[in-house]
Amino acid sequence: MDQITQMLNSIPWVALLAGRLIKILLILGVVIATAKLIHLVCDRLLKHAERKSKAEGVRSGDHGRRLATVVQLVDTTLRVILFGAAALMVLKECGLDITPLLAGAGIAGVALGLGAQSLVKDIIAGFFLLLEDQLRVDDVIAVAGISGRVERMDLRTTSVRDMDGTLHMIPNGEIKVVSNMTYGYAMAVVRIPLPYHADVNAALAAIEKALHAFEKDPAWQPRLHGRAELQGITSFGQNTMEVRTAVRTNVGSRAEAERELRLRILKALDAAKVPFPGATA
Repeated sequence: MDQITQMLNSIPWVALLAGRLIKILLILGVVIATAKLIHLVCDRLLKHAERKSKAEGVRSGDHGRRLATVVQLVDTTLRVILFGAAALMVLKECGLDITPLLAGAGIAGVALGLGAQSLVKDIIAGFFLLLEDQLRVDDVIAVAGISGRVERMDLRTTSVRDMDGTLHMIPNGEIKVVSNMTYGYAMAVVRIPLPYHADVNAALAAIEKALHAFEKDPAWQPRLHGRAELQGITSFGQNTMEVRTAVRTNVGSRAEAERELRLRILKALDAAKVPFPGATA
């Protein structure tokens, strides 16, 4: 009789333990399934973006690496949050008071935030730089008072090498405004100073002829986006007036296109007997 009574008295505890065990298993099952779903979605987004980049002719290697960094960061962050919440729920089901843990985590979070404000700021800024595709490796940019070519991009820093060869490591949190001179295409701009006594009509006709020959050159046609534009007289100086030309080029062809245009325009003006600044009428 005593044994039967003990068994009956123990049934509620068994039922309670079984109920808690079932809840814990359900929590773990839901968390694992959700984590796998997040990983699957991130992986498919990454593959889709890489296929789109290759189809559009984007520099898929760099684009893929940056996108992979963003996707991995999102995947890891969501998993940490998910498993952290699951651990607290499991501890609660085990009968532990998680209030001190939550309070301790809050205090630790505040202390970490105060001690690593700059680091967190840099990482968050770097995340959005990568996510929004504001700049890429090999882009020529002006940022934080520095102009140069982007050599490397990370979540915390962006490395820019200026025209003197100096490499600048810029914390992403310091980047407020990005001026990207080579995003999608570059603009080759040539400014031609002309003396006031020059025959303007003859000069413009010679420049127009040089631009037309340039844009029809088979060696340059694949690297140009649209026609070369003669913008006319754009400013007046003390001794000269300025004529400006512009043409869209591939990202890596800007400097070469400007040099080629200057040479062609110089030869065309010389052939048309148009005087240069300093020459007498």
